[in-house]
Amino acid sequence: MAVADLTLEGLVHDLNNVFQTIGESAELLAEDSKWQKLAHTLQRSVDRGQRIVHSILDTNRSATDLAPCWRTQFSSAAITWSAPTARKSSSRMRLTPSSV
Repeated sequence: MAVADLTLEGLVHDLNNVFQTIGESAELLAEDSKWQKLAHTLQRSVDRGQRIVHSILDTNRSATDLAPCWRTQFSSAAITWSAPTARKSSSRMRLTPSSV
């Protein structure tokens, strides 16, 4: 699979599969007193990773929910990309309203 074909939801799904496998391994390790500390550390890391991934997903969904508001507010202004100027001070591309 090409990186360009990977969606955020697909990435979250794949990471959850990895977290599930690690979590199940931690459960098996926890049954042996020799490995309980490692099992606990693994489970804490899995929980933390899942929280981070879901936080990113929730943040992305929140930003997507605002997109219709942004489109409504700025639909009358035509937006174009301006080419970077030859000045050395800034080589970033900027969004600027085009003169209509």
